[in-house]
Amino acid sequence: MSFANEVKKEICQRDFGPRHCLLAEAAAIFLNYGQIETEDTGICLKLKTDQYLAVKRFRQLILNAFGYRMQIHVKAEHTGKHRKYLLCLPGETQVSRVLQALKLEQTSGKLCEQDLAVNEMLLMSGCCKRAFLCGMFLGCGTMSTPEKNYHLEFVCNGPILAAQLAAAMHFFELEPKIVQRKNNQVVYIKEGRQVADMLKVMKATVSLLEYENIRIKREIRGNINRKVNCEAANISKTVAAAVEQIHDIELIRDTIGLNSLSSELCETALMRLQYTDIALRELGAMMNPPVGKSGMNHRFHKLKQMADEIRTSMEE
Repeated sequence: MSFANEVKKEICQRDFGPRHCLLAEAAAIFLNYGQIETEDTGICLKLKTDQYLAVKRFRQLILNAFGYRMQIHVKAEHTGKHRKYLLCLPGETQVSRVLQALKLEQTSGKLCEQDLAVNEMLLMSGCCKRAFLCGMFLGCGTMSTPEKNYHLEFVCNGPILAAQLAAAMHFFELEPKIVQRKNNQVVYIKEGRQVADMLKVMKATVSLLEYENIRIKREIRGNINRKVNCEAANISKTVAAAVEQIHDIELIRDTIGLNSLSSELCETALMRLQYTDIALRELGAMMNPPVGKSGMNHRFHKLKQMADEIRTSMEE
């Protein structure tokens, strides 16, 4: 099971709370998958999707809020790997009562094709906004596995629902962005701390702990890799500089001889030839008396100048 499905599974296990929260969550799910049809027997409320968790949660929401047990039908695809679920609530009186409570009594047809927003009267309090976000995640939300990257998104039917969703997220101090993807509006967050806060808003505590555990491991691993890379780069620079210094010293030795150097430069040259791959700070500490890094830089700069002069004279 993917990490997103684990989060959805945990949302479905949440306590239902007061009736006004049930309505906010049910309305969010219904806007993504619901439709209102007129049949020979009268008006019928349906919810069609392949998302079992959304079906399960919506059915329980309607049962808890109204006492109605919706009929469920399952249709397997030809491959046998996927199933389509159909929830039905027939009966004029029952459907009218549900639609009136969800503030959808004037709506008909497939809601997912109409870019509708949940009536703001259902989102008056913070707990209802939280329930709305949970319903939206069950309906159109997903997120990446945190081992790969930090990304949580909602694929909304249109700009009206996307704007309402973003506003609800802003209420909890989240900072979502909205982008067009084909015919949909995608509301998303990508920063690791923001994704964690969204899980906290939806009260997916177990998933949050697992997410934070993975995030900490990733950050520690990233810090270690950065330090290793930095250390490797420093070693490469030290070796390259040492090789250049040795070439200069060997040129001086083979032409005018190291005895022609001052005692300080001669000692420095001999130490470098003996210790070919250590850093200037360590090399300076071995001098008698010890010499700092800047002092060693100054000495090698003089040796380089002498080597360059020798090269120039040889070219002439």
